[in-house]
Amino acid sequence: MKQIIYILLTTTVLGLMSCSDWLDVSPKTSIPTDKQFESESGFKDALTGIYLKLGTTTLYAGDLTYAYLDELAGLYSDYPGYNTNAVFNQSIVFDYENMFLSKKNGIYSTMYNIIANINNFLEYVDKNKDVLVTERYYETMKGEALGLRAFLHFDLLRMFGPVYKEHPASKAIPYRIAFDKDATPVLPASEVVDAILKDLNDAEKLLKESDPLDFFTDQTDEDFIDKLTEINQFLINREFRMNLYAVKAMLARVYCYKGDAESKGLATEYAKQVIAASKYFTLYKSQTASNYNSIRYAEQIFGITVNEFSNLLIGNYMDMENTNTQQHFYLDGDKFKFFYETADAGNTDWRKNTEMFEVINGASRTDVFC
Repeated sequence: MKQIIYILLTTTVLGLMSCSDWLDVSPKTSIPTDKQFESESGFKDALTGIYLKLGTTTLYAGDLTYAYLDELAGLYSDYPGYNTNAVFNQSIVFDYENMFLSKKNGIYSTMYNIIANINNFLEYVDKNKDVLVTERYYETMKGEALGLRAFLHFDLLRMFGPVYKEHPASKAIPYRIAFDKDATPVLPASEVVDAILKDLNDAEKLLKESDPLDFFTDQTDEDFIDKLTEINQFLINREFRMNLYAVKAMLARVYCYKGDAESKGLATEYAKQVIAASKYFTLYKSQTASNYNSIRYAEQIFGITVNEFSNLLIGNYMDMENTNTQQHFYLDGDKFKFFYETADAGNTDWRKNTEMFEVINGASRTDVFC
């Protein structure tokens, strides 16, 4: 008999926003840059728009989470939606210059487009600093933007740069820090890492004193609850923003990636700081974890909100009701057993439980649909 198993995904992102400064009469859907940053509300809208842009299927609501990058990693046995039929030859997924050129270019260009928006925001957050009169706004907004710029460049480096451990001096990617049309040189990977670390360290300094650190939590401490009542609504639910501990977690990752002895020590130190921040979020605890709560919001350091994510999944070959092998990401049964070590340690892996996978009886052999 054939078993079909679907991944139930839930998490991330909303939509887009854009602005234009080249029209004499602005349409209702665009705002000239100078006007955008004349008020606190304009800054809030612009920063929110940056987060929303992260949530398309080209980026973190698709190709950078459960779709294209997982295909490159070999986590599926086909790629639905290409040439009417699914792509069953895994090697074809690496055909960057032909069939999958649009995937590669889409990721690269979209991420740099968001970086351009971040750079524009950072230019005005200093230029119009006097507009941000509410306590914490300037430091928190600038810290978030710097952290996001580092976050995006780090993913670009890992996707488009060399194998860092082997070729740290090889050319990698541009590191964009200005909102202009001037060409930015392609930097060696080591210089990109240094630029990422500079942005993260600057972000940490800003957020250390300004981040209200309001996370989704089961915390019942009266002092903590009282503190939350004093916080501006724009500064709550920090797990959905580039918060202080998201920056610290990124510093741990990047220092570990850099890999020299000093960096490994710093990576360990930052990781310990994140682990110790149990007042704001908790790491996985088997005795209290719920199989149903696969997202585990109380453990989330940083994530992206996606509006109507279930509808987005349906349109991106993750329809839980669709059992058509050519219209769904899927994994054959042997790979499923290998990845989740179903006979050994995988017995305690909550990711393979029935809340994540729905079993449907089919026809011939055991396959796993995700």
